Amino acid sequence: MLILLASWKTGNIGPFFWKPIAAVVCLLMALMLLFCRPPRLPESIHPTVMVRECRWVVWFAIPMWLIGIITVLAGAAAPQPDGNTVALVLLVGVLFSPLGVWCLLDHHNRALYLWEENSATRLAYSDLFGRLRCFDAGQIVSVRLTVNKSVHLLDANGNKLAAVETMMPGFNNLQNWLKERGQMPVPTPAMKKATATRNRSAPEPLCWKEEYRTRWHNHLNKIRFGMWVTVVLLGLGGILPAALYLKGVLSFMPMIWLITLAPLPFFVICFRFSPVLLFEERAKPATDEWRAMHIKAPFVLLLWFTLPYIGQVYFLWSRWIMQVAEPGLAWGIQSVLLAALLIALFARLTPRRLRQESVMLVGLLLIFFSTTFVYGANLMLSGPVVHSPLVILGSHAADPTGGEDLSTLTVQLADGSETTLNVLDNTYKAALSGEELVLCQRKSPLGIVFVGIHRPDTHR
Repeated sequence: MLILLASWKTGNIGPFFWKPIAAVVCLLMALMLLFCRPPRLPESIHPTVMVRECRWVVWFAIPMWLIGIITVLAGAAAPQPDGNTVALVLLVGVLFSPLGVWCLLDHHNRALYLWEENSATRLAYSDLFGRLRCFDAGQIVSVRLTVNKSVHLLDANGNKLAAVETMMPGFNNLQNWLKERGQMPVPTPAMKKATATRNRSAPEPLCWKEEYRTRWHNHLNKIRFGMWVTVVLLGLGGILPAALYLKGVLSFMPMIWLITLAPLPFFVICFRFSPVLLFEERAKPATDEWRAMHIKAPFVLLLWFTLPYIGQVYFLWSRWIMQVAEPGLAWGIQSVLLAALLIALFARLTPRRLRQESVMLVGLLLIFFSTTFVYGANLMLSGPVVHSPLVILGSHAADPTGGEDLSTLTVQLADGSETTLNVLDNTYKAALSGEELVLCQRKSPLGIVFVGIHRPDTHR
């Protein structure tokens, strides 16, 4: 009624027939919850086996049901000028509401009971709609296991007497009862095919062999402790130096030294102790002895730790503070060469049994860190800073409507060449207004030129 009222209040917008359809669906779902009640067994019956749906289904069902109702109501009430948008919102609600109601009914109504009565075993099965069916144990002629882990109890004609899932609480008791009767579930042809396919694709568990042992396997605890110390140092190196620089505690070059050198201890550990380090994206089948003889590295955590390094080097220091002069190809070429060299060296030091996944994952980390390391190492190796008056050859003001459009200045370098630099808006305005600014240059012996613009009283 609320949905129909909202539809009437907002007028005939778009495909109006969607709104009464959504109202009818919600009404049917509410009537199902109201009338499809779970049956009550006689008080004289005390089930020895009871199989019911898991409780977590309720915590999934209630949000789905409420989201469906709210979405349908919002779609009916919102004065959207686009009828297709209204239809899409209503369709989402119409899909969510039945899903929630189906899960609620499945939890409250569907159950299988087993009890003893007059020296005979009786069973009662309540389906999704609360319909109760009672039958004797002798009526169960066969038990079938389907591909979706559902167990069907069948009679002599192949009709389904009851259906439960293997994950439902109480199924183990039912399975033990069936085992005593000699009626264990028989897989269907589809289940047999799926099981065979899964067995063929399942890899053999990794087994430890004494021939794998190295001298490092006698010091696993010390290596594990050292690895975690370097991991913590790696994480702090991506955050602490930048925070101290922004707070004014550190100047620019000491900060660059710290973020460049902080990852090195971890990679020294990786290269030195590669025979005992295990890099896995997901756990593989392996024996306990195999696991005990290797140290699992926290690859996902390490991947997260790369983000501060890449973020600050690409989007802060090399973009605003000390930029690489055009064309900047040397930075990319050196990064690729360094990453390729280190990946090849790591592959050479890693045993064959660990090489495939370890080289791929560590190689990914090396690719990320090589770009930041090349930037920092070239700054660290650069000669003394050279300051010269700022000579502007061209300018471009950022377009406020363009999200990626930045203010730029084309300046002349000390050797007479020119390059274009990204500048902040206040620096751009100061430069064009004639305020005194200086051009700061550093040149690395490896051919990379770093350029920045700042006021004379600022040191970098």
